[in-house]
Amino acid sequence: MLAMWFGLARRRQLILPTWKGWILFLLIALGVFFLVLRGLYPFLAHDDRLGQADIVIVEGWIPDLVLRLAKEELDANRCDFICAAGVDLDKGHVLSEWKDWATLSAETLKGMGVPPDKLIVAPGGPIQRHRTYKGFEAAKAKLEALGVSHKRINIVSEGAHARRSRMVAHKIFGKDIAIGMIVADPETYSPASWWKSSSGMKSVVMELIASTFEQFADSGR
Repeated sequence: MLAMWFGLARRRQLILPTWKGWILFLLIALGVFFLVLRGLYPFLAHDDRLGQADIVIVEGWIPDLVLRLAKEELDANRCDFICAAGVDLDKGHVLSEWKDWATLSAETLKGMGVPPDKLIVAPGGPIQRHRTYKGFEAAKAKLEALGVSHKRINIVSEGAHARRSRMVAHKIFGKDIAIGMIVADPETYSPASWWKSSSGMKSVVMELIASTFEQFADSGR
């Protein structure tokens, strides 16, 4: 009580690391940070394809070289159909003969030699938010309207977007549907050192944020 009145206080011993200890702590922190950097892209871009699927769904915005992965699945008889899904074009709409990513990708696949009767086109409409959700929603509606079996689905996507695509697909098609991911590495940056380029930073960091949000929210609903 007297100590409180007269401003007296007990001495307390505070233990701090030595300068060697601080250096060790810093090295450990840097090592953990580097491991996180190295592991973040593989975590987001995990390729976990099914050996055999009823259908392969391609996200219409993916580059032509990535679309070829879907054709390879069809050529190898690892699927029955390819479904191209996507919303309206967000650039060049008035200049293009095809007005949405789904149709543009389907026509590109035809140009690669995919038979038209093996292609299903699922435009998602003029939506510029929740585009992945709307694309998969359109794909499900089209497959059900045609009576096409889709118990086992492989989705073709690119890079760090893959994990979020799978989350959204499970929300659309249901947890009882087997969904695999066929993932192509992007050409705009090196997956092994994605943090060294602006495109890599933008893609990986934004997809980490978006997939975290997707884990706890229902996009598009």
